[in-house]
Amino acid sequence: MFSRNKIFLSLMISFLILICSISVCAAMEINGGAFYTDGGLDDLTYASIDVGTEYSGDDVVIQIFYSRNGSDLNDGNMVPKTVNSKGFINVKSADSYKYFPDHAEIKIYDSNKKLLDSMEVKLSPSKGIQTFGTNDYDHSYIEESSSSNDDPGAFYSKQSNCMIYTGDTREGPDGHTWRHLGYNQWEQID
Repeated sequence: MFSRNKIFLSLMISFLILICSISVCAAMEINGGAFYTDGGLDDLTYASIDVGTEYSGDDVVIQIFYSRNGSDLNDGNMVPKTVNSKGFINVKSADSYKYFPDHAEIKIYDSNKKLLDSMEVKLSPSKGIQTFGTNDYDHSYIEESSSSNDDPGAFYSKQSNCMIYTGDTREGPDGHTWRHLGYNQWEQID
């Protein structure tokens, strides 16, 4: 009798832990944010996505698909990022686009690539900062990033087939997550 009760109690505790962990992960939502593009053929598109300060330090994967008049402008690379202390995920496009995007589809995943939230945003096909959501957004990431288009520590990775910028995080072949410090120097963060 005692062992059945102990097993039942263990199962119930495991179930409650599972339910709690699922609800915490699933609670991350896109609150709003800002996009910036300058419009030159060499200019990147910058995004700053607000998920809330309660997620500061969380590792996520963000994917943004840009399009114009229904035609895709990019492949929507999945980029590992860490939510900053202000609750934002900051990411720049891997490529510049010939046209201004008029639509963005944002997807945020946990570090296991389970979808946490997604949002579609209608953009004006013009240069400048565009915000979405209801909050007053801090544009400092976008303003700092757009004023200095070059990252001297960035390099092109043939293995990943993309640019890797200072501060980007990647999963290494050893299964650990690494942050690029610039000039192909890395630090393990897990």
